[in-house]
Amino acid sequence: MQSYTEQSHFRQPSRAMAVQPSSPGGISMPAVQPFQRMVSPASMSGVVQLGKKKTKKNTGDNEPEPKKEKKGEVDSDEEVLPTTPQDLLVSVLGIDETEAQEILAKTVMYSELAAKNADGIRFLAGDKGRHKRAELELNERGLQRARDTVSRFNILQERLNLDDDLAHFATHTAAETSSYSNEDMEGFGKTYNDDEEKWEDDPEFDRDAFVAALEREQEDFHANRSKGGGGGSGDWAFGSVRNEAKEIGRSGDQQLFKNGKYTIHHKVSRSNLKGLHKKMVQHADVSQSFKLKLEEIGTSTFKGASNTQKILLNLPFNLEVGPSGDNRIGDPGSGVDLNTDEDGARTPRSEVLNEIDNAIGNETQMNQQQFWDALTTKLETLRKLQNSQLKADGREDNVLSKPKVDQWEPQQGGKFRRR
Repeated sequence: MQSYTEQSHFRQPSRAMAVQPSSPGGISMPAVQPFQRMVSPASMSGVVQLGKKKTKKNTGDNEPEPKKEKKGEVDSDEEVLPTTPQDLLVSVLGIDETEAQEILAKTVMYSELAAKNADGIRFLAGDKGRHKRAELELNERGLQRARDTVSRFNILQERLNLDDDLAHFATHTAAETSSYSNEDMEGFGKTYNDDEEKWEDDPEFDRDAFVAALEREQEDFHANRSKGGGGGSGDWAFGSVRNEAKEIGRSGDQQLFKNGKYTIHHKVSRSNLKGLHKKMVQHADVSQSFKLKLEEIGTSTFKGASNTQKILLNLPFNLEVGPSGDNRIGDPGSGVDLNTDEDGARTPRSEVLNEIDNAIGNETQMNQQQFWDALTTKLETLRKLQNSQLKADGREDNVLSKPKVDQWEPQQGGKFRRR
């Protein structure tokens, strides 16, 4: 449960670096093409006009001429209509297929277009769809907005190493990034040295704190959606975890869980766990014991789940249900978030989780089997501690243990601060 903040973690650079919308790899995007017609210039509306097939009348004085076989040609002036969203973007906006694919994957600009089937795409291509095309901004302005969004998405991925789900959330949903231009975002983590005329690392930008804030905002979004919360792209939680968390929020302390709203907090952060999983895959020859332990937990705890990254993000002993983002202030730091007992000492579970968090930062040992074997042993220790806690809570049939309500201190305005 890393740093919680109600303010942006961004620090605008002292001198903005101009960013040109670019495709992956840093290649400059082609200049915006004019709105292209899909038919001949004779069509004033710029939409497809379906022609009539050419035929030759048989007068009866002679036999019909045999059809000439022309390989690869159609004996018709009928326009070939696009049948996919990607084809329509290429045909109308004059961009290449790679850029069209990237726009559809990384923006929500044409989400309605992406949801249509082949018949719907043909309708948009035809004369009757011209007003709908205008609504979808299939024009120069719409293309430029899409390119700007893709540029922002790529900066978040490349500079901050966000995965697809979190980059998409940050680009389209999160308040953390919505007010920042591409030029501002290019400066994240960098500052300009006027004397040496170069960009350097900005010591005031905390990448881990920023990513942690995004992860919590994404979790709040999925947990407290109006239609019950959870599900959909970007929601890391298994259904069993999400359902139990919702029940805890609904039936728990109604000051802490105001209106039943909640957040599931990670002790070891999601970003650290994702990094650990990536290293597990990279060092597959020595990390088998850890992978097998995750699969075992997936089988016994999550009804046969086999996605090892999602299992890792849902490890119950690393989770705790707490108040939602709009019901807490002064959130703790961006590192591992640990529980303590009445004397201020770490609880046994938090002590082991802290050891795992420290191990994740030691990448030099991740190519050794003993590193992964040690982590595997820690996972089993945590499972036993979790099962003991569930028994003490009277929740043997559940996945999540009861929240530590006494670790949230009431503040003015009815909000809570983590002790």
